[in-house]
Amino acid sequence: MAEITASSEGGPPLSGGLPERGPLLTFLFGQGPLQSRSDRFLGAGLLLAWLLMVTFVSSRHEVWRDEARAFSLAVSPASWSGLPKALENEGHPLLWYVILRAAHQILPHPVVLKVASIGIALSAVSLFLFQAPFPVWLRALFLFSALPVYEYSVMARNYGISMLLFFLLAWTFDHRHPRPLRPALCLFLLAQTNVHSCLLALVLLMVWNLARCWTWRPETWRRALGEQALVSLIVGVGIALALVITMPNDQTAIPKARSLGLSTILESLSRSVGDPAGTFFCLFSMIPQPLAGLVPWLLVAGLAGFPALAGALAAGMAALGAVFHGLHSGFFRHQGLLLILALTLYWMAHQEARRRALETVAPPPGRGWPAAAFRLGNWVLAAVLVLQCLYGAVLIRQDLEGEMSSCWRIGDLVASRPDLRGAIVVGEPDVLMEAVRYYLPNRIYVPRQGEFADVVLLTRKNLAHFSLGGLQDSVTALQQRERCPVLVAIGHSGFMAEPAGERTYWPEKTFSWNPLEKQAFLARAERLGGFHGASTSENFDLFLFPFPISPASESPAIPPASPDPSPIPGGIHP
Repeated sequence: MAEITASSEGGPPLSGGLPERGPLLTFLFGQGPLQSRSDRFLGAGLLLAWLLMVTFVSSRHEVWRDEARAFSLAVSPASWSGLPKALENEGHPLLWYVILRAAHQILPHPVVLKVASIGIALSAVSLFLFQAPFPVWLRALFLFSALPVYEYSVMARNYGISMLLFFLLAWTFDHRHPRPLRPALCLFLLAQTNVHSCLLALVLLMVWNLARCWTWRPETWRRALGEQALVSLIVGVGIALALVITMPNDQTAIPKARSLGLSTILESLSRSVGDPAGTFFCLFSMIPQPLAGLVPWLLVAGLAGFPALAGALAAGMAALGAVFHGLHSGFFRHQGLLLILALTLYWMAHQEARRRALETVAPPPGRGWPAAAFRLGNWVLAAVLVLQCLYGAVLIRQDLEGEMSSCWRIGDLVASRPDLRGAIVVGEPDVLMEAVRYYLPNRIYVPRQGEFADVVLLTRKNLAHFSLGGLQDSVTALQQRERCPVLVAIGHSGFMAEPAGERTYWPEKTFSWNPLEKQAFLARAERLGGFHGASTSENFDLFLFPFPISPASESPAIPPASPDPSPIPGGIHP
């Protein structure tokens, strides 16, 4: 982008040297916070359009297990002190669950899941739109790109909090006149969002410390050192807390978490640096090869005039890639954090360029190859956002035309049949029914755990091998004890078509059936229908075990289940 020069109106324009503009052109091409009344009015119009779009799509979005699981984990403990215990082997820090639990105490309804997600995303995009030092057209591109318009807003998960905290950090970043508690608080909270952001918080802490070291003066170095120590201590405590909550214990059922070692980490780092296109395949899916592999490094090269920021982007890319190769491949929500990190670092670079120009502390990157690299990096960032807008449209269309989960249909069915209001819900695979809690207050029973539970334990206490006969025995004994009908959802592909079969699914579980078991099951259960329209794996055939049961179908009792957790009031239709 064009040469950066000092501006008397609060910042250097990206297009330097243009003639005087009217309000619309100034709004579109000016750089810096939106300050005039007309600018803010137009900005508010963009924000309103974003909010209306996100709210509409969210109202049509079916909550699925990834979203509902976090909500159930947050509200199911009897007290706040039980929250860390509930998150054992979950792999996520506390912050999102704290927000959901607090919101649920204010409004005890599942809809707070969507409200919290949209509210956090709204805060993030508002800050970016009104305060980021980019041209407004680039800010508008970001607003309607896939991450803020869908993945970090409509999808109710913890990654929207990361986006907000990254932007808060960039907004308050000033290593020359620091207020150390601001970056410390941002990075502390960032470490509490997700494992990926926890790693990036460590990277950004290193950047802040390096930037502070470069501005030490003989008369103030003791104070600067104390501030750096304070920030490092606060952020270090945050990272340690996140690790304590997220680290799996020896009961985890996730095999990679049990086998992760130094050699795996080093190999993962090497692969992430050598093949960024393969590592971030979702983020750069719309960019043709081999250009996709160059884009991350072009963004790094664009920050050549700001070595600490360039190093942070490269280190962040390597750290995220190590997680993707060492633990799981990562989906768009995870890989998108690299784009948020890049925007944050370019935000900081623009602010630093403005300070250099206004304070004449160091020459701004307005000339030479660092300036050319910086302009190229900005244009690459803009091109990525254009493609992300197209990808966002694809995601929205898929959500509106399809379904994320078929679990809402159980809620509709129960609402239409008074005889099912007290029915217990059972699923196989067991995780299949985790999204039901959002739509239905009925109790959920997990036969592999032998207890009522809204979420499935990701531990080896959960039975690894189960059969259709064992499932029917569990359901029959459950009815003997609870004296009510049971709804059983079986989501294994080919179950209705194949007389016998075995299915293996994550994490290390198997389910099998033979002709005799299937014959007995179908003789006992009434098939209510098949629901197979979801784009995720949350499709199933639904069966009803009516009550009372005939004596011929009774089975030995299973061990008593744990007491039923307090139901969450209100199930809702998408």
